[in-house]
Amino acid sequence: MVIGQKVSLETSQGLVTGQAVDIDDDGFLLVDDGVGGCHTVISGEIDVLPSK
Repeated sequence: MVIGQKVSLETSQGLVTGQAVDIDDDGFLLVDDGVGGCHTVISGEIDVLPSK
């Protein structure tokens, strides 16, 4: 399960690193970037980053 994990993903705006926080009502992953943005991941590849 990726929810709660730190992840990174490449978007059209560049690299996003944050925490996977939820799945929305349409089944898409929500990633909080920690600086006020919440990104909806519709498709693509994410990397789960090692925990400290």
